[in-house]
Amino acid sequence: MAFKKKEFNYYDCFDKASDLTIKVAKQLEELMNDYTNVAEKVEAIHATEHQADDIFHQVVENLSRAFITPIDREDILEIAGDIDNIVDYIEDIANMLDMFSILHIPEPAKTLTGLIVKSCSALEMAVNEFKNFKRSGKQLTQLIIQVNQYEEEGDRFYRRTVKELYLTATNPIELMKWKEIYDKMEDTLDMSEEVANLLEAMAIKNS
Repeated sequence: MAFKKKEFNYYDCFDKASDLTIKVAKQLEELMNDYTNVAEKVEAIHATEHQADDIFHQVVENLSRAFITPIDREDILEIAGDIDNIVDYIEDIANMLDMFSILHIPEPAKTLTGLIVKSCSALEMAVNEFKNFKRSGKQLTQLIIQVNQYEEEGDRFYRRTVKELYLTATNPIELMKWKEIYDKMEDTLDMSEEVANLLEAMAIKNS
């Protein structure tokens, strides 16, 4: 008797990848709040990023062989790729702290990291709800709005922080280091919002 091959579940991959965004965001938060053993903690973040890459490659590999997909393959690829980008960006932040030989973490960096954790947590719930988009309605919408609100809060805080940095910095090299780090933190919040907006667009498109 021939057994039917189990269908690959793209929604499960989205869930697993979004779980890793929370994991890596919390790893960054731990690094920021307890700035010791930096190289070791950065390596742990890299290990999480590698896990996220594995999930993305599974999606790509299965898409290349799939005949039928639950939503358009281009949409699957874009959602999976952007979730992976969030993890990549957080790893970039951690790498910058190490490569730039940062000695002290200022409070604004900790605040932005906290917003990244909150945004990733809200996004994870939205991604988890996305598989039910045909009957989810307001619940998915509210989660997407929450991600957008964290991005807006982060954007305002980022602009205030960079303005203060230029007003108070006395060392131009330190200014350049932190401007680049803050830029990447803001990019991370933007990418979370981009994924949330994608989920909303895909839900409308496929309803």
